[in-house]
Amino acid sequence: MINMPRPKDLRFYQERLDLFYRLKFSKCTVRWHAYEYLILCRDFICVILLEPWKSKASLYFRGNTSKVEKLASILEEYSLKDIEIVKLA
Repeated sequence: MINMPRPKDLRFYQERLDLFYRLKFSKCTVRWHAYEYLILCRDFICVILLEPWKSKASLYFRGNTSKVEKLASILEEYSLKDIEIVKLA
């Protein structure tokens, strides 16, 4: 029997904790509460709202666009089918 890696399901605490530590590697301040993440950098601010029961994530950001692309690529590794990115004025 071949052990296939299971998809990372953000409904589970351990997977959200794993995401928290992966986001901290961006060398920004990260705050986490249940299904919300706040990421603060010198040139960037972002709020990530997770809805794993709908396979959806929303990223609201202001500042550096390349950083949000990096965050979206991290989220794509989890079991999310719909990632909405909104740039705030």
